[in-house]
Amino acid sequence: MLEPDSAIFGVAGVLLVAVALVRPAAAPVPWGVASLGGAYALALVLSDRDLDVAAGFVAAGLFLVGELGFWSIEAHDWPKEDSAAARVRLAGMLILALAAATVGTLLVAAGAAVPADLGLVQVAGVLGAVGALLALALLARR
Repeated sequence: MLEPDSAIFGVAGVLLVAVALVRPAAAPVPWGVASLGGAYALALVLSDRDLDVAAGFVAAGLFLVGELGFWSIEAHDWPKEDSAAARVRLAGMLILALAAATVGTLLVAAGAAVPADLGLVQVAGVLGAVGALLALALLARR
């Protein structure tokens, strides 16, 4: 459940994605997804829980919101898309989301199994952050 303090970010994220789909304009989609992710992160910080085992599924859901949002916006400019190609693209998105959820859940489970007082958790966190920044940098260049 969202904390009341983080709910405003979740509502803003939903509204931004909705505006992007109605207009149609791609620019609000990443801001909406970021706001949804920020609401989730703030809710985790404000809660008493240390780790959320559903984090991988939340990440997969955010991925799907972004991908399906962009796909819906792009579809306005396309001629009638081949339904077979659409099914393949959707299947690819679902497979990636499932893979992200699986890997994310395994990483959270592994993080929960390692005692926090060993330096490994901090090292893994730094490496994960560096990896995420590299992935974002590579995606931004595309």
